[in-house]
Amino acid sequence: MKTAPIITTLVAAFGCLFTLPEANAQTDERIGIMPPMPPPRIEVRVPDVGAMQTREMSVNARVNGLHAMVETTIVFHNPNARDLEGDLVFPLPDGAAVCGYALDIGGVLVDGVVVTKERARVAFETETRRNVDPGLVEHIQGNLYRTRIYPLPANGERRIRLTYTTPLATAPNGDAALLLAMPREKISKLNVKIEVAAPDGTAPEVGGLGDDRFEKSEKIWRVESSSEDTTPGADILVALPKLPASFHRIERDAAGTDRFMITTLAPAAKPGSAEPGKMHILWDASGSRAGSDLTKEFALLKLTKATGYILTVFRDAPETAREFASVDELIAAIKDAPYDGGTDIAALAAALRKQPAQDPGAHTLLFTDGFDTLSGQTLEFGGITPVAIVSQTVAKREALRQACAGALIDLQSTDPEAAWSEIESPSSRVTGVKGTGIANVQGIAQPAHGRISLLGELTVAEATVRIVYADGSESEPFVLRSADAAEGRVLATAWAAARVNQLAPRADEFADELLALGRTYGLVSPATSLIVLETLDQWVRHEIEPPASLPDMRRQWQQAMKARANQNESDPARRLEQIAELWKQRVAWWKTDFSKAKAV
Repeated sequence: MKTAPIITTLVAAFGCLFTLPEANAQTDERIGIMPPMPPPRIEVRVPDVGAMQTREMSVNARVNGLHAMVETTIVFHNPNARDLEGDLVFPLPDGAAVCGYALDIGGVLVDGVVVTKERARVAFETETRRNVDPGLVEHIQGNLYRTRIYPLPANGERRIRLTYTTPLATAPNGDAALLLAMPREKISKLNVKIEVAAPDGTAPEVGGLGDDRFEKSEKIWRVESSSEDTTPGADILVALPKLPASFHRIERDAAGTDRFMITTLAPAAKPGSAEPGKMHILWDASGSRAGSDLTKEFALLKLTKATGYILTVFRDAPETAREFASVDELIAAIKDAPYDGGTDIAALAAALRKQPAQDPGAHTLLFTDGFDTLSGQTLEFGGITPVAIVSQTVAKREALRQACAGALIDLQSTDPEAAWSEIESPSSRVTGVKGTGIANVQGIAQPAHGRISLLGELTVAEATVRIVYADGSESEPFVLRSADAAEGRVLATAWAAARVNQLAPRADEFADELLALGRTYGLVSPATSLIVLETLDQWVRHEIEPPASLPDMRRQWQQAMKARANQNESDPARRLEQIAELWKQRVAWWKTDFSKAKAV
């Protein structure tokens, strides 16, 4: 694959400064924007064996507005002389969600079925002990997902297909791009296809695909690339053409529902008026932050303006607060803090509520990844509203965003100077939309800086909509017409993912809605997983209906379940035996020690 000369153009067009995770640090100077998450790789659970190899890879991405649906099919090869079990652990960008999974069964890719998370895990562990090969993809925590695959046959291959929906990366000036991670190993066959819905005549730019460029086909820009025995030297970056300040997209899904996306550049933030006071720094020194690169956190602290600093280091409990006259003394104390143990952010919040009121110009900055491993409570700070600062790849961004009234700064997508500007002069908030003929709008309460994007449902032939901000101002009107809708499911799935992310911090309260969204849109969440079973007997045993892509097996399953129901009606004792056996299996699963599995 050739080195892409267009990368320099993309950097200039994007005009923003983002950091790269350590795995992609070598591309920092060439791309200069927020990178894609690492490409999927399988980690086996047995030490001292050869790593899984990527034999084939196919990437199919569809972009509409500021959202994309990415489907990646990978063939992994096991070079070892023994069957193995593996975990494919992967983080997704902020706001993204898994919406499809398939595993090869007898040479055919079988789609996963959405069930409750507990039911999927019981079925997976039960069938694994029977030495058969179910597949499972589940939400772990924050933006981290895991696909568990068994077996990876000795000197053999497994094929998986993973689909996710993601918002595009956006720059402070409103530019947007899709970033796709590529492995840095030799691949026998590599196919890439990217489609961008764009009514106007300006082509998107692409880097990482050699000399291949987008070509227009009706209202779609498309680029395709195929290569053999290639080692990708760069990730793929698709930069949308210069976007208007405001625009919208409308899409009609298979059920005939019209979904819309409206986006606009946020109004300029008003300068802060309060004099600086003492700044309270809440520093997470728990084990999950051990080894993290804190360069950007320290750079941000050096930009702060305060009359003094109060530092509270916390883990399972907050330490006694200490005061410092200068930021250098503060940073020196933070660098001396050991990182270990679990995290109880609820205990921290309770301690903060007992402290005296702060000066009007004071700020409270919460440096954390958001993982509350001890309290099990939903993050809430009550009357105190800290600004959450996140820099780790894996973090509970949405939980922090909700706990901090939207005041979250991601140092993976914001440089320290822009971060301090937002802290010092916070943007207004999006508080709602004004208009009739729309419903189920997602994206309310987001900070109004950079580019704002809302998703919703259009329920009439034509609607006029305005975005409303906390300061009372409104955006220019968007005129949405059902007649302009294009067929597709990118916006519908993105809308559902936004709703799932909103509900995720309170998954137990909204388990039924999360399950309904999962079944309709194939979404994995804290309450749902995707599972692939092999035989009709397995689907029947766990009372999970096979996917629509297996119509014959689904029909046989329905007949088997009907016969079972009739038999249970005529023989209640048999039904009680079945219930007792299911309960026995569940109890056995809960008592099983899985500690030998590699911790995530």
